[in-house]
This record gives sequence, structure tokens and C-alpha cells, in this order.
Amino acid sequence: MPGLDVSEAFDNDFWDSFTLIRRLETVGNDGFSNIANTVTPNQWGVITMASPNDLQRLPEADIALKSIVIVTQVRLQLASANPGNGPTTKADVVQWAGDNYQVTLVEDYSRFGEGFIWAMAQATDYQIAAPTPNPVP
Repeated sequence: MPGLDVSEAFDNDFWDSFTLIRRLETVGNDGFSNIANTVTPNQWGVITMASPNDLQRLPEADIALKSIVIVTQVRLQLASANPGNGPTTKADVVQWAGDNYQVTLVEDYSRFGEGFIWAMAQATDYQIAAPTPNPVP
């Protein structure tokens, strides 16, 4: 199985564009954190829904829990703490189809094609964008 290269299996019709937001947190001498965002548009991957849209009813709001799976060659990353006093990397945020998704799981699939990773991300927006209406023929 490790000899299987799936990179040719991804037809261009399956690829979709997303924006990557990489976040770096530093804590100042005053104890307050500061998060610097690096926004990288026009990243490419195959993105599919990971779960049904679950509705969580809370006293303060109704929250739709929505997750996506991303297969890409972009090196998405999870949060990582710096063992010293340096900056901490927060989990990446992916903007796709009008919503923001925070990366919650990353698996290295490079054995199945050069540089591929499989990632799961969960919606962070309290109000999910309305679906696009079907075009009328």
C-alpha cells in the first residue's frame, strides 16, 4: 500500500480553493496575548463534508457543529507550544465556502503521494453561511 501514489487520482475538477490563516501567539510582559495572523489565499485541496450538520442548542445560542475534511499538499498544522518563552503556534484556520474552520486533526499521508496530508477542521463561526441556491436551468 505505501507504494500507491494517489496524486494522479485527484482530477483538477475535485480541487477547491481555500484561504489559510496561520496564527502566532506571543505573550507580552503585561501578560496579555497578542495573535498575529498570516493570511495566504488561493491554496488548493480536495474538501468534503466530514459529518452531518449537528445543531447544538445552548441557552445563549443555537450552534451548528460542522466539520470538513481537507486533503492537500499545504502543510496544515495544529497548535504547538514553544518550550521556551517564545511564540506559540495556534491551530490553522481555513476559510472555505464563506465559513471559518479550525484545524483539529492532521494526518501525514505522504506515503500515498508526495507531501499529501489529511486534515479535519471544525467550523468556528456561530452563524454558518446559508447554502448557495441551486441554479435554475
